[in-house]
Amino acid sequence: NSAVFPDDCNIQSIEFEIPALGSPGASSITMFLARDSAGDIPITNEYTQNITVGATTPTKVGAIFSDEIDYHFDGSVANTSRGTIYVVAKKTGGGTTTASIRVNWRA
Repeated sequence: NSAVFPDDCNIQSIEFEIPALGSPGASSITMFLARDSAGDIPITNEYTQNITVGATTPTKVGAIFSDEIDYHFDGSVANTSRGTIYVVAKKTGGGTTTASIRVNWRA
């Protein structure tokens, strides 16, 4: 179930579900989490993961990033809001892709 992001938690993993890759030759996703909507105040380092192709539907792909970090809301950062973090991501190969992104956390 979706919930407002807590002020204090441990971020466990970030999942990318991509229903259609959008461009041939794409092989990886690079991402980081940020406190602000501009992506200028990172919460995590930048990570790159290879795209995994679906076992039964090769047009459905995804990637998962495992990253156990403690997160604490900081209201003094501009362009932030309580209950929100930002995923900054790009994929290789260019073109436009839509993804569902899940951030898994423990309180």
